[in-house]
Amino acid sequence: MSGDRYPDDQYIETALCQRLPGRHLTYSNLIEQFADGVPPLGLAPRIAFLRCILNSIPTQNLIVIGRSSGGRVMTRLAAESAGNAPMAGIVCLGYPFHHPEKGA
Repeated sequence: MSGDRYPDDQYIETALCQRLPGRHLTYSNLIEQFADGVPPLGLAPRIAFLRCILNSIPTQNLIVIGRSSGGRVMTRLAAESAGNAPMAGIVCLGYPFHHPEKGA
């Protein structure tokens, strides 16, 4: 899943997928296949969107790649799943860190 700068940052996920073996999903794949090209906005809707997709497809050996807020979405979903995460692994790039004076 890309961050809030999708689709401008999609090239990062695309380049990574070309270098990693196995099955992976990118945010653009998810948007094209499951959301009619319109990405959900906000953390909670994006978690629900990803949960729904992962519950409807085979996820054995599936690696989900995320950058920035997409990494937050994936790790929150995995944490909420209490050890039963619907994915084999997560790759997070550029997890969003906030400036201490600006808050979360």
